[in-house]
Amino acid sequence: MFMTMSINSDSFFTTDFYVAALIIASGSPILTINRDSKNIASFVFNITTYEADSIVENHFNKTLVLPTKDVIDAIRTLKNRLHLGV
Repeated sequence: MFMTMSINSDSFFTTDFYVAALIIASGSPILTINRDSKNIASFVFNITTYEADSIVENHFNKTLVLPTKDVIDAIRTLKNRLHLGV
């Protein structure tokens, strides 16, 4: 299970690494990565909850179509940002 939440009407965050990668691969750049006191990362995006929910729903329904290279690049980008702390 992953946590998702709307910060405001134009911002969305999730703690799920692969959901974050799918959102990036769908064309939404990440705004920032926040870490809590337990060092859990929250990935913040400039998209609405509706847009994020649509991406997640399409993924679970197996109707989300993305180039494989974009998904792999998004995973690598997130890993790099997590390890570098940026």
